Amino acid sequence: MTHDNRRAVTLEFDDWADIYVQLGVEASPSELHGALIGSLVSGHQLTQVEWLTQVTSQVGTQVLEAANEELRRQFEALYQVSERVFQQDVLSFVPMLPEDDVPLGQRLEAIGAWCQGFIEGLSRGLAVLKPELSEDARELLADLMAIAEIDPEVEESEEQESYYVELVEFVRVAAMNLYDEFIDRSAAPSGTVLH
Repeated sequence: MTHDNRRAVTLEFDDWADIYVQLGVEASPSELHGALIGSLVSGHQLTQVEWLTQVTSQVGTQVLEAANEELRRQFEALYQVSERVFQQDVLSFVPMLPEDDVPLGQRLEAIGAWCQGFIEGLSRGLAVLKPELSEDARELLADLMAIAEIDPEVEESEEQESYYVELVEFVRVAAMNLYDEFIDRSAAPSGTVLH
């Protein structure tokens, strides 16, 4: 893959939501992004086959068809761009979620889906690496599991909006803290496997 393709990939929720609509996929791109970040946070670097297996489990095997080569490259670039954030500038990490002009219920649903994906991706990575979990890590994971079950049916209000902003920041920081915990224990070599 060329460097230009990697640079051109978008991490915007709306762009990926459009791709999902074109593919006829009802799931949220937030869930796939969460699964990707969970894998990266665990320290388990996915091979191209492992990543595309995750992608096709959500969006279907049509992404592997010859006619969709450019789309497949976009998913591969999503992996590489996300991995680079954790390798080079982890503080710039943000979960892939809808913009603030989207109804609050949909945003809550998306953050729940992101956390669900994150837990699944992290669990798969930890199953490979089998690290000991600290008490802090267990608490963060319990909180993220609770957010994955969040009820999106809320009334729009300034109080709920503030709660959502705090929730997004909590999820962002939780992922970074878990990354700090697991990455030092990971035996994975530096550099991506997905090239």
